[in-house]
Amino acid sequence: ADPLRAIRVIVPGESPTAVFRQAWLAQLAPYSALRFMDWQRTNSAAWEPKRTSFTCGKRILPDHWSQGTSAGVSVERMVELANLLGADPWFNIPHEAATSWIRCHAKVVAATLSPGLVPRYEFSNETWNPGFRAYHDLEAEGARLGLGGGDDYLGLQRRTGQRHAKAMRIVAKEFA
Repeated sequence: ADPLRAIRVIVPGESPTAVFRQAWLAQLAPYSALRFMDWQRTNSAAWEPKRTSFTCGKRILPDHWSQGTSAGVSVERMVELANLLGADPWFNIPHEAATSWIRCHAKVVAATLSPGLVPRYEFSNETWNPGFRAYHDLEAEGARLGLGGGDDYLGLQRRTGQRHAKAMRIVAKEFA
């Protein structure tokens, strides 16, 4: 009738306000770039259902109860980690990401990334790999648009290029 609320787990020896454990930060300290592909839930298996969490309104925020959901980690936390370590962030834009998600993501990065750090952006991941749904979705889009002239793999590559170019135009606009 009266469940527990507002539970805080504090690691002994760590600041109660720490977002990242000191031991983990020490492990990452030697790296000059951090790839956030898995934190962004970029990949999905070919048999998994299509995800709808990649819109600006459905993105994970830094105050969400968990940063380990199927929608990934908040971009604010990724930038916070990059800033703490002085490491360039490398972001992967999921192929399912809506234009609004890409714009929101880039806007947050442009506004909060420490000066001197260089963000890297990549569209999807391993779009050539049929083990990932991106391959099948982009191949179908390429075929539907007639981009391969009957060669579905060529259509996949051309569609990937189109989607990559569009995503980078959106990102570039937010950094203008």
